[in-house]
Amino acid sequence: MAPQTGAHVSLSQERALATLVADFLTDMAHANRSVHTRRAYASDLGSLIRFHGGPASSITPEILRSFFATIAHLAPASRARKEAAIASFLAWAYRHGHVPADPTRRLDRVHLDPPAPRGLRTGEVAAILAAIPAHHRRDRLLFRLIAELGLRVGEALSLQIEDVDLARDDEHLSVLGKGGRRRTVLIDGDGLVVQLRAYLRHTGYRRVPLCRAESRPTSTGSGTVPPLASTLPSTSCAIPTRWRSSTLA
Repeated sequence: MAPQTGAHVSLSQERALATLVADFLTDMAHANRSVHTRRAYASDLGSLIRFHGGPASSITPEILRSFFATIAHLAPASRARKEAAIASFLAWAYRHGHVPADPTRRLDRVHLDPPAPRGLRTGEVAAILAAIPAHHRRDRLLFRLIAELGLRVGEALSLQIEDVDLARDDEHLSVLGKGGRRRTVLIDGDGLVVQLRAYLRHTGYRRVPLCRAESRPTSTGSGTVPPLASTLPSTSCAIPTRWRSSTLA
């Protein structure tokens, strides 16, 4: 069955699929899916609407194969993302009785090789840490949380004081990760435990973000704190947004 285009179907049919997509995105928002995810799904499903033009109930495996052929030039990760958006939408449409069957269940999905771990060498980590002034306690702690515990930048910044448990021999963090899922991260380095205890004693913070921005004057007296990146040395290595202790050589 050849794909239909908007020029050969009524506008009411085209709106029908677009309306279902809008309802699907509304349900995603209700389920607390991130704005970034919803924006990506809206873009990917918009491409399907423009390609097919007919109602969702007329989408078949053959139509999906034809659509996927138009994006075959994209990188595997991009194709996998688009397939995931369409599969999620059609599974939702099937659960709600808008389509007689889920055509994606009859198709093979893009297979992605697991990404190779990336990280900094121990010497590079030490060089960056040494470049952060000692009195920038918040910046030094933030970098160590990322470098030694493998936290994402957003995860480290979202930590609250109450997420830190420094009970002896059971030191750990309660980390809010992607998808709103929590996990426990053990703090197995004595140096980081000592730094956390000293940081909490110094700041006296209670029930606020752990890495709350410090108010400190600059050399100009403006009170504006330069970003962490501006304090780091110029090196030939790119600093990734996530470090894993297991990848440090």
